Amino acid sequence: GNDDALGRLLELYRPYLTLLARVQIGQRLQGKVDPGDLVQETFLEAHKNFDRFRGTSEPQLVGWLRQILAARLADLLRRYLGA
Repeated sequence: GNDDALGRLLELYRPYLTLLARVQIGQRLQGKVDPGDLVQETFLEAHKNFDRFRGTSEPQLVGWLRQILAARLADLLRRYLGA
């Protein structure tokens, strides 16, 4: 329930999620999209919807964050490359 604690927890995964975002963005969107922005959007959504997270372990949290990142990436690809 503590926003500061949640923020600190999410920050632990910033380097990992940034690496994933950079790899997933690929060459077609490099220069148009900052992986850090994508990760920040992921964190905003995770923060907003943390009450919906039902996991109990770190691997489940990481998986949940990866799902959010994948959804943000799909939105991004639709925006830039068309559906």
